[in-house]
Formats: sequence, C-alpha cells, structure tokens
Amino acid sequence: MQNRTDMTGVAIMDKARLLIKNNSKWVRMVISAVTGFIMANSFIFGGVAPFGVAAAAALKGWDSYCAALGALLGYVLASNMLVNMKYIAALLLVVIVKWTWTTKFGKKETTVFNVGITLGAMLIASVVVILTMNYTLYDVMLAVAELLLACGTVYFFSRTLHVIEHGITGASRADVSCAVVSAAVVLMGFSGLHVGSLSIGRVLAAILIMLCARYGGEAAGSIAGVTAGIAIGLSGRDFSYVVSAYSLGGLISGVFGGMGRLAVACSFIIVNALTALFVSETSDIFTAVFEIFAASVIFMLIPQSLAKQARLNFFDGDGTGATQFALRDKLGNISGVLKEISATTHKVSEKLGKLEGAGFTAVHNSVADKVCKRCGMRTTCWQFKYADTVAALGACTQTLRKSGGLSRDNMPGYFVKNCCKLDMFI
Repeated sequence: MQNRTDMTGVAIMDKARLLIKNNSKWVRMVISAVTGFIMANSFIFGGVAPFGVAAAAALKGWDSYCAALGALLGYVLASNMLVNMKYIAALLLVVIVKWTWTTKFGKKETTVFNVGITLGAMLIASVVVILTMNYTLYDVMLAVAELLLACGTVYFFSRTLHVIEHGITGASRADVSCAVVSAAVVLMGFSGLHVGSLSIGRVLAAILIMLCARYGGEAAGSIAGVTAGIAIGLSGRDFSYVVSAYSLGGLISGVFGGMGRLAVACSFIIVNALTALFVSETSDIFTAVFEIFAASVIFMLIPQSLAKQARLNFFDGDGTGATQFALRDKLGNISGVLKEISATTHKVSEKLGKLEGAGFTAVHNSVADKVCKRCGMRTTCWQFKYADTVAALGACTQTLRKSGGLSRDNMPGYFVKNCCKLDMFI
C-alpha cells in the first residue's frame, strides 16, 4: 500500500513537471494572477495590505500584469473597499510606469527600479489620501511604515524569485532568508481564506511546521513555528496565541521528529490544544483545535515520495542530500573547467612560442631560468598567472622587434606592476 502511494506521488510530480514544461508561460501567468489575489488579501494589524502592490511590482513582464490583475480583483472583492482604493491607485500607477518603461523606452526591469516605482506609487497614493481626510500624526506615521513595508516586500519577493528561478543550491543565505520572509507573507494572505470556519492559512502553516519538525528536527521546527506564528499573529485576528503555540509546537514535535510522522502529529496536536486552553480567551478555541487536527490528517496523507524529495532538497544536513550533491557537482565542474582552461592555455602558449622562433624562445627560457627561478613570486607568475605572463612576454618580443631593446618606458604594464626584479629582467 505504501509503495502504491509512493508511485502515485511520483506520477503526480511527473505530470506536474510535464504540464509546466509544455505550458510554462500560461502556467506562470495563472500562478502570478493567483499570487496577486492572495497577496491582496494579506494584511497586518487588521488593515495594512500593500502586499498585492508589492507582488505586481516584484514580478516582471506579463507575470507582473497578471499579478496586478489578480491583486486588483482581490482588492475590489475585499470587505474594506474604501480603504483599498489607495492600493488600487498605487497598483495602477505601478502598471502604467512598468509598461511605459519596458514598452515605450525598451528598458529592462531591475530590483532597484521595481522598489523605486513602488516607493513612488505608494507615496503618491498615501499623500492624496492623507490630504483628503482629517489626518493625525498617527496616520502619517502609519503611512510611512506602510511605505517602507511595501518597498521591503518588493525586495524580499525579488530575491525569492531568484531562488525559485535558479534553485536553492545556488542561493545565498540572504536569499533563503528573503524566501522565508516571503513565505510568511504568503501565509498571511492565506489566513484570510476560509473553508467553512477553518482558515486555509493556519492549516498550511501547521502542515509546514510539522514537515520541518519531521525532517529538520527541533531547530527547523522551531524556526518554522516562530515564522508561521508571527505571520499568522500579525494578520490581526483573535488567534494571537498561535505565536506561542506554533513556536512551542514546532520545538516539541521536532524533538519527536525521529520517531515518525505519527509522533510529530500527536505531539503538535497536544501542544496546540493545551496552549489554546491556557492562553486563548475566546470561543474559537475549538476552531483552532480542529484546524490543527485537519492539518495533521493532511500531513499524514502526504505521499512518502513527496516528503522524501523535500527532505533530500532541504533537510539533509549530513552531506547526502540533493542540494549537497548538486553543490559538489557544481564545484567539481568548475574545477574541471579550470583545469581544461589551464591545459589549453599552456598548449596555445607553446604553439605561439614555436611561431615566434627558436631565438626568442631561448631568450624567454633563459630569462625565466636566471631571473624567475629564485624569485618568491615565481609560483604566482608561472602558475596562477601563466597566461598573463606569456602574453606579456609576447608583447616584449614585439617591442624588441620594433625598437631593438627594452626599458621601463616600453615594458608591458603587467611586468611594471607585478615584477619585483624588473631591472634584472630587462
């Protein structure tokens, strides 16, 4: 039964890859539109929601326009339509400037450019709103904080796109950190979507924490718990206790990670149930427990092949994971290429030496033997900078042919800068 489930998971992954490969442009556009819609419903402190604008600004090309369309739909369908008019105006400004910049002027989009147009669009929209209302100092400070939040989110999203496009193997620690922040923003967006009384965002957050705890241990479980807890807590709902429940749940379930999925799920349910009993003061305690239970069921039903692939890519810290293998292969390829370049350079230099004639070759060899043999820089010049040294010798040969002699004035700049026995060499 387990093998059948694994095969089903592999088949689903293969079909998904094939679908994306054959329809990559359309799939990206649909994903961008859905992302924009979700980000428009991602907010903190009960009303600050510039993330839809940030998603449209961070993406490029048609992906950006699709994200803007999804974000526009999300802002229009939201309950606080009047407040969202500011974000809709900023969104339209971002789209207009992007289209003009890329289509009319033929320029490329960069992260700095995307952050800049977000800053300008949000600033204009915020100033208009503040000037048309009886604003207070608090409103101004909130607008400035929202402006900085929007620009920072564009930066985080842009770095995350780099991770998605090039893979986690080539990502730096800063890129991975930006991806974690972006994932937290996505969770905030999903927290506003419900199936009945259950929040999709909180269910996804619980699944993510249990996966990290199962395959990454207590460290990964704690990090995922803190990140997810803060993201859900910032959404401004009556579930502030999830910050402590998810953090402690991630830690405890990570301790039991080596005992299998059932131990992880049971420990996470128990910790969250107890935390809800002692911390929560609302009647939604049963909803919270049901969400954790639903997440645990989904966690148990995830095909082993999918979970194994995630473990190999992200959680294998013993050097046997796919990421480590890919990194080793990449370093090995680079080393091989450098060796080939070195060998080719030596062969080309030898050919050039023959073309220059036996006389000049003998001069080169004699100089190297008498001057460079006992020089402390010989390894640098004749191994690490072999090609540059040979090229400079070729330039010396041309100078000798033209002027009949060498001096400091007509020596190649390479030797003047690097040779510590230049007079003896001349």
